[in-house]
Amino acid sequence: MGNLCLDGYARGTCPHFPSDESTPDAIELTAACETSETITIRYSLERNYLPFTIGEHLFHWTSRQWSPQISDPMLSAHMEAYLDRLENLKLEFERERNN
Repeated sequence: MGNLCLDGYARGTCPHFPSDESTPDAIELTAACETSETITIRYSLERNYLPFTIGEHLFHWTSRQWSPQISDPMLSAHMEAYLDRLENLKLEFERERNN
């Protein structure tokens, strides 16, 4: 069946998945609102296919800071990766638009 570690919801199928029951099975992220100064990212931490924590953080483009600060290292890593992906998609769009 292949390596299920990268397919999401890997609890019980991936030997690298944390055994801690408080660890989410998945983190869902979405950009909710963006201005030239900020972007709001909403998140949902899921366990057994249901959200157990939801929230949002505002990212300030100029200061490169989150408000409120993200205290969970795992959520922070996912939020930063998501933001990087959004920025790369914007750059790619701009390059294609200018060609």
